[in-house]
Amino acid sequence: MTFVALLNRFITERRPDFYIPLSKVDANMQTAKRRDAARQGSFYFRNRTSDSSDTSYELKSTNEILNGVEGGFAGLIPLVREYLDSLALPQEDAQRLHRYLRFLSLRASGMSTPWW
Repeated sequence: MTFVALLNRFITERRPDFYIPLSKVDANMQTAKRRDAARQGSFYFRNRTSDSSDTSYELKSTNEILNGVEGGFAGLIPLVREYLDSLALPQEDAQRLHRYLRFLSLRASGMSTPWW
């Protein structure tokens, strides 16, 4: 819930371009219906969200969407971390939120190690 709220604030303030063709949204919905889609499925997602002239998109795993691709899409969690760092939050609150993001990042990557 915390991640979704932070992502919502990031999208509202920074206005990244997440648009993809409706046909790709339909394909993503069909993939999402399958059992264990979050771990095994691939979803269409934009390669660059800061450049609206670049309309390229490709299939990405949940891990790649959330954590990013080296040399490519930054990932939703790193974007939210960057946004979080730009806020004037008390250090204790910021550290707690970063721990939540680390937990989510590890889960998305398939690691089940302790996150604290």
